[in-house]
Amino acid sequence: MDFRTFVQTLLTRWKLVAAALLACLAGAAAVTIFQNKAYQSSATVLISIAGATDVTEVYWGGQAAQDRLSSYAEIAGGRAVAERAVSRLQLPISGDALVSNTQVKYTPKSMLFTITVTDTDPKRAALLAGAMADSFATLVPTLDVNARPQGSPLGRDAPQPPKPIPTATAIVVKQPEIPSRPSRPMPLRNMAMGLTAGVLLGIAVALTREASDRTVRSRGKLEQLSGLPTLAELPGKHGSTPRFGTDVTADDAVRGLRTRLLRAIGPEARRVLVAAPFGGEGTTTTALNLSLALAELGEDVLLVEGDTRRPVIAGLLRVESGRDWPMRWPTPLLPPKP
Repeated sequence: MDFRTFVQTLLTRWKLVAAALLACLAGAAAVTIFQNKAYQSSATVLISIAGATDVTEVYWGGQAAQDRLSSYAEIAGGRAVAERAVSRLQLPISGDALVSNTQVKYTPKSMLFTITVTDTDPKRAALLAGAMADSFATLVPTLDVNARPQGSPLGRDAPQPPKPIPTATAIVVKQPEIPSRPSRPMPLRNMAMGLTAGVLLGIAVALTREASDRTVRSRGKLEQLSGLPTLAELPGKHGSTPRFGTDVTADDAVRGLRTRLLRAIGPEARRVLVAAPFGGEGTTTTALNLSLALAELGEDVLLVEGDTRRPVIAGLLRVESGRDWPMRWPTPLLPPKP
């Protein structure tokens, strides 16, 4: 499928695309409306090395702390810190629930830890974030960060006996603030996701419908399937094809059909059959209009209606119906009965 066919398919199936788009947008709007509001508050903790007296102690202390960043992050958002925070605030929330609503991020180079707590109440979110940060800062000095260096970072060949690494300490450098806006729902993000999902879903539905549809809707597809040229495209809609002589555009189209048909069948052909796969496709009106167009040239035209179940040509021409002719003429060789 080339780009032109792709665009034509979307234009043809625009109702399906629009329905999918509206459905996804409505779903996104419903999620935004009915989703519970949540607020986030964050506190920042800095880990440093206390008691360092020279460059070597600072280096090995920082190296030991760097090696344990992931462990610090897990402890900062872990159950032990959460239970201490809940016990300090005396709030009706479990430690496990607080852990599930806590997120910890850290910056390796600066030893900064950001503890973020999500809660349905903005004040409680700030209180919990502050309590988590304070509990973590209190717990850090009790952790064993002493390490035994294997050599001097300054490159000396004869290192002195290693000294214990000073203890790491943590301080809260940024207190949590009470959030003024909820972190979720996010209307813009939800609607953008709904719009994207609607466009993709609409395209998928349109392409699937086009692939499964066996209806011939274009001149090119008709010629491709039949292997025959298209003589004309007549204007009109289902059940409202214009009569010959009542519409200039339709009359010109019928005359074009007449001209190309006579050129295609040649002068020897005397019969033309107009048929369609289903009823209501405009065969009767087309046959009638083509007969009138041929009569316009002075030709003698005999119009025979093949649909004996629902004959309508006599009514369109306002002539007497011949429904009893088959009984009067049993065979073409017998004369009519008196």
